[in-house]
Amino acid sequence: MLETDLLKSSTTTRFAFGPDEEDITIHYTSRRFEVRGKDIAGPIIYAFDDKLAPDIPKGAKLLVNSNAKTVDKDGVYVFRKAGTDCFDIALVERLEDGTYRYVSDKENPETVTDISKLDLVGRVWEAQVIVEIADGGVAGDEHTPSRKGDPNKKYKVWFPLWTDVSPKNQRC
Repeated sequence: MLETDLLKSSTTTRFAFGPDEEDITIHYTSRRFEVRGKDIAGPIIYAFDDKLAPDIPKGAKLLVNSNAKTVDKDGVYVFRKAGTDCFDIALVERLEDGTYRYVSDKENPETVTDISKLDLVGRVWEAQVIVEIADGGVAGDEHTPSRKGDPNKKYKVWFPLWTDVSPKNQRC
């Protein structure tokens, strides 16, 4: 990220699930993200349709690792459409015969013989969806002190739907 972007950035820290995992902090600007020390950074792209649902629902925010320069394993990738500023989000799977199953629309999967001819933006590191949560409200037990929140107030937060957490493509 550029030095000036740091002034307009926000961060989110994810705490590890177990003793062999580490905490990570994601730094955001309006259009880019970075996980420092992990070689994971790139543009933020939004899904404008539900052609890949439930893997990528309409409105999902995709953190695209542009440091992934090749399609070297099965997963979700973003490609720039030829001659445009538009993107193709695709589930890509290498087939036994060396071709690729390329799915940017689950109803119309394609087979691509040479994936290197496509303009790769990067591999999707994380897909996020927006979730609405309540501010608080009344506790279930009348003797338990309740948080003094407004039960009618709602917050919208981005929540990870899945993250590419290892070379084995495990998702959480």
